[in-house]
Amino acid sequence: MEFHHVSVLLNECIENLNIKPDGVYVDCTMGGAGHSKEIVKRLSDKGLFIGFDQDKNAIATAKERLSEYSDRVRFIHSNFENIKEELAKIGVHKIDGVLADLGVSSHQLDEADRGFSYMQDAPLDMRMDIRCDFSAYDVVNTYSEEELAKIIKDYGEDNWAKRIAKFIVEEREEKTNEGGRVCIITFHSLEDRIVKNEFRDLALDCVCPSHLPICQCDKESLVKVITRKPILPSKEEIEENPRSRSAKLRVAERI
Repeated sequence: MEFHHVSVLLNECIENLNIKPDGVYVDCTMGGAGHSKEIVKRLSDKGLFIGFDQDKNAIATAKERLSEYSDRVRFIHSNFENIKEELAKIGVHKIDGVLADLGVSSHQLDEADRGFSYMQDAPLDMRMDIRCDFSAYDVVNTYSEEELAKIIKDYGEDNWAKRIAKFIVEEREEKTNEGGRVCIITFHSLEDRIVKNEFRDLALDCVCPSHLPICQCDKESLVKVITRKPILPSKEEIEENPRSRSAKLRVAERI
């Protein structure tokens, strides 16, 4: 996807950085390099621009968009919380200006699989740096109720933080784990039919009448049926245990 982001307060930022042509400037959050390019354009070949970003897509885009200024540009794929250590690595100990745009980029919101937008159906991710193993999914599914409440309160400033955290924990306790299996043995045709129909209904992702052109029910498939036909006991098992003769096993998997 094209890395699209409109730089906010662009002219005001450039004006207030009061850029010196031979100076050293840092953009802590390059994104699509909108602010960055305007800074670099004002530097001489003796100046230096250093761009930070956690997002590898942002780094790749910035390298392309600033390619004509490669003699005065350095890119650092890291969180700007590491600014002192990272600058020291390249021998920079003083700078003339720094810029940080703390908003999420339009690119991250628009790209569904990044999991930042609530407008699109995608796995919860929200990693700025996809090299990290830990995602928002892990927070929601592993943090305690107290930890979730603190995050929601501190970073969301939500007065309902404790109640929201309670709902999250209650909801995840009710759900079978993804990939979890449900195995049900029945001994009567009526029981088997009930299980078969229930599995079928849980597997459907739409229950709208067939004449409707688009789905309006918003139903989601919850399981994948593993056994289209029931598993029956073997001849050997029936001989060893005659009571197993009428047994039927049906299996479904949580998705």
